[in-house]
Amino acid sequence: LAQAGPMIDALDPSVLTPTQRSNLRMGYLASYAQVLLLKGDSLAARPMLEDALAASIAGLGDGHPNTQVVRQSLAAALSVTGQLERARELAATALARTEATTAPDDPSTAHALHVL
Repeated sequence: LAQAGPMIDALDPSVLTPTQRSNLRMGYLASYAQVLLLKGDSLAARPMLEDALAASIAGLGDGHPNTQVVRQSLAAALSVTGQLERARELAATALARTEATTAPDDPSTAHALHVL
């Protein structure tokens, strides 16, 4: 994991735009954090999800569906570690933004409700 950031940063700037670089970082962090969550290591997943959320907001925008998925994952990690107020705020934000961009019967909306 420690190698991913420097490897992404070392890529020739002509290969990736700043947005692509940010999206690559977000995807890597979010994927690895999901593995940690599945293994029950929410404490290790949390800082990665914090970084992934920041990268997703920077690269995709605060309203993008992928940003909401990362936001929901962070809310789940925070909930497990006892940070319930912040978890609820993140989950509520993810739900509101998901509802704004999807149909009420969309599976993304159901997942956002489940996290909340």
